[in-house]
Amino acid sequence: MMKVNFNFYGFEVVVNSDSIELLDLLKKNFGYFYNKKMQAKKTLTIDIFLKDDFKTIVPKHLIAHKQTINSMSYDIGPIRYNDYYGKAVTVMNYELETAKIYSSDLNKIHEVAYLLILSRQGKWCDRNGFHKVHAMSVSHKDKNLVVMMPMKGGKTTLFTQFLKDEKYNLISDDSPVINENGDLLSFPIRFGLEDNNSYKDLLNSIDESYKFSLEREQFGKKILVDTLFYKNRLKKPSKKTILVQGIRWNSEKCIVEKISFFKMLMFLKTHLIVGVGLPMVIEYFLQGTLQDHLQNLKILVSRTLAAIRLTYKSDRYIAYMSYDIENNYEELKKLID
Repeated sequence: MMKVNFNFYGFEVVVNSDSIELLDLLKKNFGYFYNKKMQAKKTLTIDIFLKDDFKTIVPKHLIAHKQTINSMSYDIGPIRYNDYYGKAVTVMNYELETAKIYSSDLNKIHEVAYLLILSRQGKWCDRNGFHKVHAMSVSHKDKNLVVMMPMKGGKTTLFTQFLKDEKYNLISDDSPVINENGDLLSFPIRFGLEDNNSYKDLLNSIDESYKFSLEREQFGKKILVDTLFYKNRLKKPSKKTILVQGIRWNSEKCIVEKISFFKMLMFLKTHLIVGVGLPMVIEYFLQGTLQDHLQNLKILVSRTLAAIRLTYKSDRYIAYMSYDIENNYEELKKLID
């Protein structure tokens, strides 16, 4: 088997597979973290098997521990079997931090592997003071701009406006990281665009070797872009952060106003402390043991402290986002220009 490895702030992921195509797809998903030279404090090893005969992997007569729209989970001690309704099976060993993924469908096994990696590295990073916030983020000169919006609120659309101007550095289109001191860190994994005319010019400007696609059951087809296409713009965030909560309103004009410490903290409760919209896949994030519940409580406390420190250090604004995309962009970029 061939292997690739990634390192997310000390959490190493080693992926073994006979499928060169699959390994190349994962490298495009996490290109910024591929072969990252950093000491590994924890390692997750994933073996991926693209094969037909995997339907008997889950032992018979097990009772489902939990069931979601995506899968059914069965637990035996530290081992969890996830059956994706006959399309894929994973075997996660929490004690050894190893996983095996089986499927005959390249698209499905790619999706499952991507989400498993995000969930496990997210859990480890949370335990070690690296917390994701559901937001888009760019930087310019000595300032970072972090704009939080709900799912389908327009984060990616706003992010693509900043992509068009090379003076802006890229931090993340969906989930920048906040450390325990409230400082911003980069998390520039691949970003996805709807396959429609809105992004036609942008997609045409990107080299074909950096584009790929994924058909997700809940969200449909997306064109994905390896952020390494913009590698000259992937730089460390600045010290000063401008924190913005975006709210849609039915108007042609975007209005930006300063808000208080406590009002911003309430917005961060959703986007950082609870993490609504972040890819914390429960099949791999939640183990359900008493020890895991205690660890999750510690994570909640750590996220809260990070949110307080981030709020304290940042300039705080609310942006009433109009239906005019260009106007939203023009008003928000004034905060960091």
